Amino acid sequence: MIVKLLGGLGNQMFQYATGRAVANRLGTPLLLDLSAFERYNLRHYELGAFHIEARVATSSDLVRAGCNTVLPVWLRRLGRLAGLIRPAALHKETAFTYDEKILQVYAPVQLDGYWQSERYFLDVADKLRKEFTLSQPLDEANRRMLDKIRDPLIQAVSLHIRRGDYVSNAHTAQFHGVCSLGYYQSAVDHLATRLRKPHFFVFSRP
Repeated sequence: MIVKLLGGLGNQMFQYATGRAVANRLGTPLLLDLSAFERYNLRHYELGAFHIEARVATSSDLVRAGCNTVLPVWLRRLGRLAGLIRPAALHKETAFTYDEKILQVYAPVQLDGYWQSERYFLDVADKLRKEFTLSQPLDEANRRMLDKIRDPLIQAVSLHIRRGDYVSNAHTAQFHGVCSLGYYQSAVDHLATRLRKPHFFVFSRP
């Protein structure tokens, strides 16, 4: 069971979660294919910060599963005939909605997609909450911030303002776009009328 990782931390968590659910259902180990990051410079592998129960696939793993397309076709065919390559069925996401066909996959299989629906991994939600805990303690600045967020005297609201590559990368900006200042102001006003004492924590990046 191999899941292909691509994108930022959020995307990687969705991909891992779905891979974990499928691997658990099939009773097989979960391997992480990081080969896409060799050509994708905007992001890097970030799941190492968590207590995840999977290992990074080696080049040999990918070759044995037929996922490494760098090898010449004749060599891959020879490997299959010799039993050295056991091709993994490729299950590719076709739309950004839940696809129940994922329940029909069997090992060996490689998942390729973003899998942004909790329906893919609801059955392992508790396990994922344990795995998605930080493997290293927070530094002092982040610990103080967490204490503020947990303060029972306030109603913490996280406000995420997406910038980064949505602004600096022309292709990404054209595809996704950014929200206007008015959009955020309307959201703040909306919550301010419904919460007794909201405290906004703003998350963003340059």
